[in-house]
Amino acid sequence: MAHRFVLGLDLSFRSPGITLLDRQARHLHCFFFPARKRDIGLEDLFVADPEKRIGARVHSLQITALTPFGTGGSEQKVKKHAECLRFRDILRGVEQVMHSPEDTLVIIEGYAYGTGSSSSSGSKLFGLGALVRQSLWEKGVHWEVVAPTAVKKQFSGTGRADKLQMYCSFREKLPWACFLHLFGTRFDVVTEVGRVPSPVDDIVDSIALVSPYLVRD
Repeated sequence: MAHRFVLGLDLSFRSPGITLLDRQARHLHCFFFPARKRDIGLEDLFVADPEKRIGARVHSLQITALTPFGTGGSEQKVKKHAECLRFRDILRGVEQVMHSPEDTLVIIEGYAYGTGSSSSSGSKLFGLGALVRQSLWEKGVHWEVVAPTAVKKQFSGTGRADKLQMYCSFREKLPWACFLHLFGTRFDVVTEVGRVPSPVDDIVDSIALVSPYLVRD
């Protein structure tokens, strides 16, 4: 086993999903940035079938503000200040959950086809991706980039899977780790409206990134 820890990063400016797999302990640590006050400090413990000896815990990461936007001062200055704080929070979150470089492999979901740097969301995502990669490089951490279609195909069987299909695959593969109730909803509600709430969808995507290493072990 080359690396004990595998860190999956589903990067986004608004709701990044981060999952750390401890291959030795067979434990998943799932991290998210809370968008609601009631989600701050949220965590819960899930235990799998004792024979499989797999566990998972959901953690909320510390943030400067609940949203990427602030109040006070000119709108332009506030927006720039809030965006810089958001970049800092996400980068600190990634660095906080990493272990030593020699023990950690990072798997980053690549940019989706059609993501353009000309759009506001695209430029933020490219900027965030560059910051994270630079931090990993400076720390000597090895990382790999996996195309979104490859992640979806491996996890759900189709490279065109949407968020709901990914969550259904997650329920099938890890039924013991269904944490929708933590975010105030149920699976029947999700299937009825056809939408998986954030940050659940982002957590699932980050779990999908590390899942091949869980299977291998």
